[in-house]
Amino acid sequence: MKIRKLAILAILMVSISIWGCDMIQKSVSPSPTPTSNEIVSTGFTIQGKAEITGRNQNVQFKLLVILSDGTTQDQTTAATWESSNTVVATVDTKSGLVTSKGYGEAQITATYQNTRTQFALKVVPLTILFEAISDDMAIFKKDGVKFYEKHGYGGGGRGFNVAAISRTTGELIYPVKNFDTYASREDGKEMKAMIDFINSLPNGTLLLIAVADEAGLNTWPGMSYTSCTAKVNPYNEQGKQLLEALGSTMIRKYCYRYRWAMITIKGSGKLAEDYNNDYYPVTIKASVPLV
Repeated sequence: MKIRKLAILAILMVSISIWGCDMIQKSVSPSPTPTSNEIVSTGFTIQGKAEITGRNQNVQFKLLVILSDGTTQDQTTAATWESSNTVVATVDTKSGLVTSKGYGEAQITATYQNTRTQFALKVVPLTILFEAISDDMAIFKKDGVKFYEKHGYGGGGRGFNVAAISRTTGELIYPVKNFDTYASREDGKEMKAMIDFINSLPNGTLLLIAVADEAGLNTWPGMSYTSCTAKVNPYNEQGKQLLEALGSTMIRKYCYRYRWAMITIKGSGKLAEDYNNDYYPVTIKASVPLV
């Protein structure tokens, strides 16, 4: 009987021990971390162009709020905008519309909820590729697009063809001029007209000059077909000197019916020049940044 009581007591003690250990484990087990679906702002960013080419170009900038769920929220019109250099670029204070004004660098700043966000902007000049071709015809091109073509004899392009172009806009200041210096090779009146026209232009003017057919700078070749003997008249020498002042180093190598072309900036110097004989056309190119 005593043994039986002891056995029952042992069973009760083991049960109590197991039950007590389970309560301790539950009390020290960590509480579950509370979860939240709240979306909050994690930062700001400006969306825009780091580089704008040319003046008077409009680019819309945006202020985006970065949210914790990975999305963004447009707060462009809620921000206040400013530019650090209004000579280079201005920005509408409410809309974020940026307008390029000059060349250089500026910081575009958007202020929202007392936070300033900046964006580095650079404005660079627009560069235009000009091309001049001398052959039986004279051809001028701008960025690969032909804007002038005149044939020589009977086509209205014989002699010197001169395009005067603004370096600010890249556009013609005047319609392309033709000076038929071959037709006036005796009295030099057309050469005088070309001299007067070029002298009337301001320094900084971009000039495309190309001969079509024949320029009248040399004596009649006779049976030899070509002649490199200078044709003397009251203005041919002055014309050559003017072209040399513009940067030419080849105009005195021009012979009867040769090809010759030059691209130059008046007051600054030659960008390109070439010449050849009657069998081969001359093509020259120059990339010119606007100012």
